[in-house]
Amino acid sequence: MSWLHRLSPRRWPDAVASHAKPSASDADNRQETQRVRAQMLAVHGRIVDWVLRLTAGDGLGMADTFNLRFDVMIVFVSAVLHHLHTVGG
Repeated sequence: MSWLHRLSPRRWPDAVASHAKPSASDADNRQETQRVRAQMLAVHGRIVDWVLRLTAGDGLGMADTFNLRFDVMIVFVSAVLHHLHTVGG
């Protein structure tokens, strides 16, 4: 378990700051974070497009409601997470 779970949430900012050590890899970490964020936004956009395409009109034979869109979104997100789990890394 992480050392953060043992601390009060009020103390997390102080604890994180005390463990943060600036290094040459900070820039690399930021670049990697930005790259992963861009990939996740692309996946999110594709899932939203799939949901809207599938629920638009009467494609499923059901009324296009928020609840339907949410349920279909959950199915797609679950499928993506399952795929990521199976491929690993």
